[in-house]
Amino acid sequence: MSFTFRCIDGEATLSERDYERWKYVFSGLDLDNALRYISENSYRRPWMRKKGWFYQLSGVLHKLEKGEITMAFEQRDNSGSLFRNEKKTQDNHPDYTGNALVDGVPKRLAAWIKTAKSGMKYMSLSIKDNEERPKPINSAEDDGYSGPPQGGNPEYEDIPY
Repeated sequence: MSFTFRCIDGEATLSERDYERWKYVFSGLDLDNALRYISENSYRRPWMRKKGWFYQLSGVLHKLEKGEITMAFEQRDNSGSLFRNEKKTQDNHPDYTGNALVDGVPKRLAAWIKTAKSGMKYMSLSIKDNEERPKPINSAEDDGYSGPPQGGNPEYEDIPY
């Protein structure tokens, strides 16, 4: 599973190795759902700095697991949310995008604002199965950090990654 996050000053991708560690460390958290939500929202409103993003994100996951912050991203069945598409660069791109949960199955939503012949405005919708976001083509922005050294050193066993 790969997750990419938009930072204030670039993009960062969570490595497979770090993801597998976090699955173990954050075993009390729905990690996939949390990372998917944070990744999607980072493209709407980036908040992390590329330098140190790993530790910033780890801190948020730790607080989520401990219940210090709420998991506002838990989707109720047969509901969804749309957000203005800030990355729209062409007319055929959707005006709004978002997620929904339909009978327990995650879906991607897209909506276009259109005008009927009568002049009345309406939204045209597209609903598709939720697919993973593709890896970024330009990996030159990757800072190469994949966590602390391995080897069973007890000094690192209590660090959340």
